[in-house]
Amino acid sequence: MKLISQHVAAMSASALALLLANTVSAERLPAKVFAQHEQYSAVALSPDGNTLAIATPVDNHTDLMIVDLSGKSEPSRLRSLPKEHVINPFWANDNRLVFGKGKKSDFLEQPSNLGELYSINREMKEQKIMFGYQRDEGNRAGRKKDQGWATVIARRGEDRDKLIVRFQSWDENDKNTYIYRLDPNTVDRKMIEKIPLESASVVVDFDSVPRFAASIDLHYNPILRYRPTAASEWTPVPESLAGWSMDVLRFAKDNNVAWALISDDGEPEALFKVDFANGTREQVLALGDYSVGTVLTAGFEGEPFAIYSNAPKPSVQYFDNTSEWAKLHGSLMKQFAGNLVWMEQFSRDNSKVLVSVTSDRNPGQYYIFDRSKNSIGKVLDSYDGVDPAKLAPMRIIEFMTDDEIKLSAMLTLPLNSQAPYPMVVMSHGGPFGIADQWGFDADAQFLANRGYAVLQVNYRGSGGRGKSFEKSGYKQWGGKIMDDIAAGVRHTIDNGIADKDRICTYGASFGGYAALMNPIRYPELYKCAIGYVGVYDLAYMATKGDIDDTRRGRYYVEIAVGTDEAKTQSESPAHNADKLKIPVLLVHGKDDQRVPMAHFNAMSEALKKVGRPAQILVKDAEGHGFYKEENRIELYEKMEAFLDQHIGTKSK
Repeated sequence: MKLISQHVAAMSASALALLLANTVSAERLPAKVFAQHEQYSAVALSPDGNTLAIATPVDNHTDLMIVDLSGKSEPSRLRSLPKEHVINPFWANDNRLVFGKGKKSDFLEQPSNLGELYSINREMKEQKIMFGYQRDEGNRAGRKKDQGWATVIARRGEDRDKLIVRFQSWDENDKNTYIYRLDPNTVDRKMIEKIPLESASVVVDFDSVPRFAASIDLHYNPILRYRPTAASEWTPVPESLAGWSMDVLRFAKDNNVAWALISDDGEPEALFKVDFANGTREQVLALGDYSVGTVLTAGFEGEPFAIYSNAPKPSVQYFDNTSEWAKLHGSLMKQFAGNLVWMEQFSRDNSKVLVSVTSDRNPGQYYIFDRSKNSIGKVLDSYDGVDPAKLAPMRIIEFMTDDEIKLSAMLTLPLNSQAPYPMVVMSHGGPFGIADQWGFDADAQFLANRGYAVLQVNYRGSGGRGKSFEKSGYKQWGGKIMDDIAAGVRHTIDNGIADKDRICTYGASFGGYAALMNPIRYPELYKCAIGYVGVYDLAYMATKGDIDDTRRGRYYVEIAVGTDEAKTQSESPAHNADKLKIPVLLVHGKDDQRVPMAHFNAMSEALKKVGRPAQILVKDAEGHGFYKEENRIELYEKMEAFLDQHIGTKSK
């Protein structure tokens, strides 16, 4: 990771034509550039604005680093044990940090939080465990181990040294959510609330009183509860206020009005101000086809002043263009033209702002803006050795499906060739509630750097467009979703973007399923397929892996995938290998528990039986996606050779 001290001051026909000629020279970058992990996984600004805490991945662990922004002292580091990862550090006060610890799990590409909470002072001394299932190192000896997940949800109220922590038991039979008040200095804690909702998200007011709680039932319907005071009973939120779903973001300082995202009937979520005391609500902003996304706040514990949309390319909308914070954010947007600008954190007096800047060709940078001096300085680059000028632009295209649904897709074009391009169709995972958006994508950039256009379709079921749109993809894994992806491919062919004779498909998880199922459904479109930790037998989702370990997981399979045997077989690549007439590369991690090796084995054996064995890449000690950098590099190099042979220079 580099620490830097540097101060810096819908597509029309004509636009589509610009896609057809992209002749800027491009440098071939090493696979390592795209396979590297980010130089940091989290950054936190201290309340006094003088110090950064940074979670820094190093080999097979993640350390905690403290950086004095004045430069008067050298950075200090808390070194983690092998396979141990610092998660989500933040400042409880000017002197003490709180952070989680996680480990690389068998089923996720990235390290996951295990629900433990630790604290340490800014000198990297006096580390204490606050919640956790591991043995104490001397403090609070004899305490009962915590069998569950702990999450800090607030640092508010008169006593700012106290944190509000949500705790959820690992016991699936425990239907409660517990709220604690915690002292990060002494690690003393007191349970202040037992909410009769399972795995509830909880919002406290400015007096640190839990006021709103939300959960879901076994059928994934929202359960919403509210109370006016700490002494009141929890009662259902009236439908006249909540609609079908309500996500309370924060309470205003009067503790009566709350800002919330609401959908009345599955449409995209709009932003409302809800007056619980009077039982009224006022719509602040709705965006039509897309949901309101991130809400920007006016400084430390300030009121919202703007939102970013959940559109394919997020855009900012201010509530009042003349407000102080809107003007400040607008000036930063102008300074970093072509980027998205986020005001992430603030010092207590609002004199310092931690700003992040990202774009399709900028994987991310952090700056400190000093409002008192009207100056900004860069402190972190997320990737090492990435020059935005050498990366490919990502554009948004829109097209209509055969049943007249308008969909969007990301289109990344190589810098060193002309249309029609060889193209890789890269479908996102999920498939539900996830969406590809304009921004840096290492896979897309690697493929574009090797000369391929990259198409990422937001098929029905994708996120950002409301629950009704998401549900329109239920039980359509091998049906309408595949039709949507194929419609996007045909759009690029019809408009002269893609070379119809040089198209391959690639994806991970559900994307790996789509990578093989789309050529089965539409064999005329593809010359090869790459399945990465993919789902290849839909019946296995109900019997193998970790999804069926919980009641909600089992019900998810029932409502979103389907359990009809004939249908799941007809929509499973492993049962239709005879229809897969193109070369296939299969990639998997042996320790994957989300999509276990049974899927890989079934697909590999099915292809062997029909006389077309796949190329394979299987790695020990990797889960649902490769984490080790050397394995990620090998994956990219294997993909490069495979693509080159079938749709690249060697295919001509």
